[in-house]
Amino acid sequence: MNQIGCDQVDLFAQAKEDTKVRRRISGNISGVILSFCKERMLSDRHDFTMNELEEYVNRQHHITAGSAGRILRELKLIGRVQYDVKDRSRALYCSFSVS
Repeated sequence: MNQIGCDQVDLFAQAKEDTKVRRRISGNISGVILSFCKERMLSDRHDFTMNELEEYVNRQHHITAGSAGRILRELKLIGRVQYDVKDRSRALYCSFSVS
């Protein structure tokens, strides 16, 4: 029978806590990203760059580089936002649906 040592239990507890923190942060940032997309669509400016999105999010939450893009992709996967990549080299996107 395999026994779990104290070090492994600590790792499991830490991983569980890290997951909770990531979910909380993602949840907070998700709302900001959805607001950004809605504002862009309402103002008829559907195109945006990743830099514009990151600047918008950073005004409300300090985020690490790439976080906004990762969460935007997660939102697309779960159907909360739909967008196309218009120019990958310029990190240019176009949103067309937000739920």
